[in-house]
Amino acid sequence: MVRADAGTENVDIKYIQMALRSFHNGDVAGCRSFTVGKSSANQRIEMLWSFLMLHFTVFWRNVFKDMIDAGQLDNTDRTHMECVRFCFLPMIQRHLDTFRITWNSHRIRNQRSIDGTGNYGIPDVMYHQPLICEATDWSYERNSTQYWSIR
Repeated sequence: MVRADAGTENVDIKYIQMALRSFHNGDVAGCRSFTVGKSSANQRIEMLWSFLMLHFTVFWRNVFKDMIDAGQLDNTDRTHMECVRFCFLPMIQRHLDTFRITWNSHRIRNQRSIDGTGNYGIPDVMYHQPLICEATDWSYERNSTQYWSIR
Protein backbone atom coordinates (compact mmCIF):
# COMPACT_ATOMS: atom_id res chain seq x y z
CA MET A 1 0.00 0.00 0.00
CA VAL A 2 1.36 3.40 -1.00
CA ARG A 3 -0.09 6.58 0.47
CA ALA A 4 0.79 9.94 -1.06
CA ASP A 5 -0.58 13.41 -1.55
CA ALA A 6 -2.25 14.47 -4.81
CA GLY A 7 0.89 16.15 -6.17
CA THR A 8 1.85 15.64 -9.80
CA GLU A 9 5.14 14.06 -8.71
CA ASN A 10 3.18 11.03 -7.48
CA VAL A 11 1.23 10.24 -10.67
CA ASP A 12 3.85 7.83 -12.06
CA ILE A 13 4.24 6.17 -8.64
CA LYS A 14 0.48 5.62 -8.52
CA TYR A 15 0.38 3.85 -11.88
CA ILE A 16 3.52 1.80 -11.24
CA GLN A 17 2.18 0.65 -7.85
CA MET A 18 -1.21 -0.27 -9.30
CA ALA A 19 0.42 -2.13 -12.22
CA LEU A 20 2.75 -4.11 -9.94
CA ARG A 21 -0.15 -5.04 -7.66
CA SER A 22 -2.67 -5.70 -10.46
CA PHE A 23 -2.27 -9.49 -10.34
CA HIS A 24 -2.57 -9.77 -6.55
CA ASN A 25 -5.67 -10.49 -4.52
CA GLY A 26 -6.88 -8.91 -1.33
CA ASP A 27 -7.80 -5.59 0.16
CA VAL A 28 -4.76 -3.74 -1.20
CA ALA A 29 -4.51 -5.15 -4.73
CA GLY A 30 -4.59 -3.23 -7.99
CA CYS A 31 -6.40 0.12 -7.73
CA ARG A 32 -6.69 -0.28 -3.95
CA SER A 33 -2.89 -0.38 -3.57
CA PHE A 34 -2.55 3.41 -3.79
CA THR A 35 -4.38 5.98 -1.72
CA VAL A 36 -4.31 9.76 -1.69
CA GLY A 37 -4.24 11.76 1.53
CA LYS A 38 -3.42 15.21 2.83
CA SER A 39 0.22 16.20 2.68
CA SER A 40 0.02 17.29 6.33
CA ALA A 41 0.13 13.59 7.18
CA ASN A 42 3.38 13.12 5.23
CA GLN A 43 5.66 14.45 7.97
CA ARG A 44 8.22 11.66 7.68
CA ILE A 45 8.75 12.05 3.94
CA GLU A 46 8.85 15.83 4.28
CA MET A 47 11.52 15.38 6.97
CA LEU A 48 13.47 13.13 4.59
CA TRP A 49 13.30 15.69 1.77
CA SER A 50 14.39 18.46 4.14
CA PHE A 51 17.32 16.39 5.42
CA LEU A 52 18.32 15.39 1.88
CA MET A 53 18.21 19.01 0.72
CA LEU A 54 20.26 20.23 3.66
CA HIS A 55 22.91 17.49 3.67
CA PHE A 56 23.15 16.53 0.02
CA THR A 57 21.49 18.65 -2.65
CA VAL A 58 22.81 22.02 -1.47
CA PHE A 59 26.39 20.69 -1.38
CA TRP A 60 26.37 19.41 -4.96
CA ARG A 61 24.43 22.40 -6.26
CA ASN A 62 27.12 24.67 -4.79
CA VAL A 63 29.94 22.58 -6.29
CA PHE A 64 28.52 22.96 -9.78
CA LYS A 65 27.56 26.62 -9.28
CA ASP A 66 31.12 27.39 -8.16
CA MET A 67 32.49 25.62 -11.25
CA ILE A 68 30.20 27.69 -13.49
CA ASP A 69 31.12 30.92 -11.69
CA ALA A 70 34.84 30.11 -12.05
CA GLY A 71 34.43 29.49 -15.78
CA GLN A 72 35.32 25.80 -15.41
CA LEU A 73 31.91 24.52 -16.49
CA ASP A 74 29.49 25.62 -19.21
CA ASN A 75 26.20 23.94 -18.41
CA THR A 76 24.91 24.70 -21.92
CA ASP A 77 27.75 22.70 -23.51
CA ARG A 78 26.81 19.06 -24.08
CA THR A 79 30.44 17.89 -23.87
CA HIS A 80 30.91 19.67 -20.54
CA MET A 81 27.76 18.05 -19.17
CA GLU A 82 28.82 14.57 -20.32
CA CYS A 83 32.22 15.10 -18.67
CA VAL A 84 30.50 16.22 -15.45
CA ARG A 85 28.34 13.08 -15.51
CA PHE A 86 31.35 10.86 -16.17
CA CYS A 87 33.47 12.44 -13.43
CA PHE A 88 30.90 13.20 -10.74
CA LEU A 89 28.19 10.54 -10.96
CA PRO A 90 30.25 7.85 -9.17
CA MET A 91 30.94 10.28 -6.29
CA ILE A 92 27.34 11.43 -6.17
CA GLN A 93 26.15 7.81 -6.15
CA ARG A 94 28.51 6.96 -3.25
CA HIS A 95 27.22 10.02 -1.40
CA LEU A 96 23.61 8.91 -2.05
CA ASP A 97 24.38 5.35 -0.95
CA THR A 98 25.89 6.61 2.31
CA PHE A 99 22.86 8.82 2.85
CA ARG A 100 20.48 5.89 2.17
CA ILE A 101 22.29 3.58 4.59
CA THR A 102 22.41 6.26 7.29
CA TRP A 103 18.76 7.23 6.85
CA ASN A 104 17.46 3.66 6.76
CA SER A 105 19.31 2.68 9.93
CA HIS A 106 18.39 5.68 12.09
CA ARG A 107 15.60 5.62 14.66
CA ILE A 108 12.54 7.65 13.66
CA ARG A 109 10.72 6.95 16.92
CA ASN A 110 11.89 7.08 20.50
CA GLN A 111 9.84 4.10 21.69
CA ARG A 112 11.38 0.71 22.28
CA SER A 113 9.98 -2.42 20.70
CA ILE A 114 7.85 -4.84 22.67
CA ASP A 115 10.63 -7.42 22.70
CA GLY A 116 13.05 -4.85 24.17
CA THR A 117 15.50 -4.99 21.26
CA GLY A 118 15.19 -1.30 20.46
CA ASN A 119 14.51 -2.03 16.78
CA TYR A 120 11.19 -0.21 16.77
CA GLY A 121 11.15 2.75 14.39
CA ILE A 122 14.24 1.91 12.31
CA PRO A 123 13.23 2.05 8.61
CA ASP A 124 15.23 -1.03 7.53
CA VAL A 125 13.75 -3.09 10.36
CA MET A 126 10.25 -1.76 9.73
CA TYR A 127 10.53 -2.66 6.03
CA HIS A 128 12.24 -6.06 6.25
CA GLN A 129 10.66 -7.29 9.52
CA PRO A 130 7.28 -5.55 9.88
CA LEU A 131 5.97 -8.08 12.41
CA ILE A 132 8.58 -6.91 14.94
CA CYS A 133 6.97 -3.46 14.73
CA GLU A 134 3.44 -4.87 15.00
CA ALA A 135 2.81 -3.99 11.33
CA THR A 136 1.40 -6.04 8.48
CA ASP A 137 3.71 -7.51 5.87
CA TRP A 138 2.12 -6.45 2.58
CA SER A 139 4.97 -7.73 0.40
CA TYR A 140 4.38 -10.09 -2.47
CA GLU A 141 6.84 -11.96 -4.61
CA ARG A 142 7.48 -9.94 -7.75
CA ASN A 143 6.68 -11.57 -11.07
CA SER A 144 9.72 -10.74 -13.23
CA THR A 145 7.74 -11.13 -16.48
CA GLN A 146 5.19 -8.63 -15.21
CA TYR A 147 7.95 -6.27 -14.09
CA TRP A 148 9.64 -6.23 -17.49
CA SER A 149 6.32 -5.80 -19.29
CA ILE A 150 5.52 -2.55 -17.44
CA ARG A 151 9.01 -1.10 -17.77
